Amino acid sequence: MRMKTFAERLNKALRASDMSQAQLASRVGVSQPAIWRLASGQTSTSRRLVEIANALNVSPEWLMHGEEILNTERPSSIEVKNTDDNSYHIESLDIQTNSDIDVTASTGLSETIKGIIYTTEQANALFGNRSSKVVKIITVLSDSMSPSIESGDLIFIDISVNYFDGDGVYIFALDGQLYVKRLQSMYKKLAIISDNKKYETWYLDEEEFSYVKIIAKVLLRLSSDHQRFA
Repeated sequence: MRMKTFAERLNKALRASDMSQAQLASRVGVSQPAIWRLASGQTSTSRRLVEIANALNVSPEWLMHGEEILNTERPSSIEVKNTDDNSYHIESLDIQTNSDIDVTASTGLSETIKGIIYTTEQANALFGNRSSKVVKIITVLSDSMSPSIESGDLIFIDISVNYFDGDGVYIFALDGQLYVKRLQSMYKKLAIISDNKKYETWYLDEEEFSYVKIIAKVLLRLSSDHQRFA
């Protein structure tokens, strides 16, 4: 019988793997209450989806959507079909309802735009074969990344990249504060760079970087520089 909800599938996979919620939380690096919220249906997804699926020996597709049987063949990325064959819906990133992140300050980002719809052809040109489930948008309200990203710009991000995936621009949390910065790997340290030269570059050593929670990698921006005609 097909499990209808994420919580049902998660609990089935936990039973099949003979794993407790605490053990799963430890394996994927989240708190036990975060797993409890998923298993009880209080939250319906996690940014650690791929890690949770790997730990439970199931595919991310099955865990998220129930579209595959429980098995050990796990694809490298999440592929989800849109209900409308010619539309690609991108939703705003919602930090406040994320069960894995405790952010107390997020003044640099805003959910100004609730969503954007592209045709699949446009989306493929912009995002390649990424599923709409992993592409999100959010508005940047800081000038720290100017001129690469101006205050008021929309950025498109990939929430499946919740780890350091090489040099690039990321959204990450540290000590309850949310940042959009360029991360650059250096010998035994990580540079956190603001493209705006008015802001200083700072560095984290290997131990300090373990406290960084990467939320997503920035893919591209949509400029807020509008030309008014009326």
